[in-house]
Amino acid sequence: MKRLGYILGLSLILVSAAVLSLYVTSPSREGAVNNAGHGDARAAVVLDLSLVGSSGARVSRPIRYFRLSNGTTIVVEDRNPFPFEIRLEPSVAGMEVPGRLTVYRVEAYRGADEVLELLEKIGVEAKGVRYDNATKTFIYSDERVYVEYETETGFMRIVFREPLDREAVDSILEVLGYREGECGKRVVTTVDVNGTPLEKGVVYYRMFDGLPSNIAVLVRYRGDRVVAVEGVVPKSLVAVGSYQVTPVDELPRLLAERVSGKVDARDWMLDNVAFTNLTITKIQLVYRLTPKGYIVPVYVLEGHYELRYDGINEEGTVKGAIVAVKP
Repeated sequence: MKRLGYILGLSLILVSAAVLSLYVTSPSREGAVNNAGHGDARAAVVLDLSLVGSSGARVSRPIRYFRLSNGTTIVVEDRNPFPFEIRLEPSVAGMEVPGRLTVYRVEAYRGADEVLELLEKIGVEAKGVRYDNATKTFIYSDERVYVEYETETGFMRIVFREPLDREAVDSILEVLGYREGECGKRVVTTVDVNGTPLEKGVVYYRMFDGLPSNIAVLVRYRGDRVVAVEGVVPKSLVAVGSYQVTPVDELPRLLAERVSGKVDARDWMLDNVAFTNLTITKIQLVYRLTPKGYIVPVYVLEGHYELRYDGINEEGTVKGAIVAVKP
């Protein structure tokens, strides 16, 4: 479940509307955010706001093959080869959004000393840790607990070999920056193929500038006892700068440029690009952690697609996202 796959339905987005404001505040308010880099120097910062990493598929979706009436096979992978149109449903067209929003950066715990100090704060008396250079992850394990900490994004997993009482976890959550009552909360439940509940979880999430995000932790329960805590645990969060928000009415053009391949960008994702008509029916503005450790405003999209071409007739639901600011 690396990279917060449990969040917000897309592979990197957290629970459909989630996340906190603890040591993060708007730059205009007092708080523990480091505002270094604001002003003229900020213009020189080059931001990599990719929603997907540089390796692997650009978007999490299967490659599709279509056989045309003349026997030709069309392969659909990263771009849409069909003539197409993208539009907004009237209910979302003209949606009001802020004029500007702040982009943040996760400062993770980096060195072994910092990670050992973090372990000590959560009650783990570790004399040493292992480091996996391939995944850039510190690992600690003993008879009581298993801990991973990923230094690129600040993702942390704590597995309790003997499940703990909920009250015993409160102090750990406070150290991690997710104090009860100071962050958003959502209950989630996993079920088996028959719909029988298997495990309950509670997501504690942060808000940025009044918007939900996937900077969050999931507390996993078995019965009424806690078996694990996992999520993003930054050392600090840095406000990189304030950026203009893309108006919603520009989304059809921006998506069309990317879906057609005219613009080569990694700031978007759709789970299907094979369509002749796509109508965006739902838009949500959220904050999202990127693979490069930025916390960036993103439009989360849902829509209905149709593919009518040379005897091909299908329709269905599309989900996706696109970065909502202009760096």
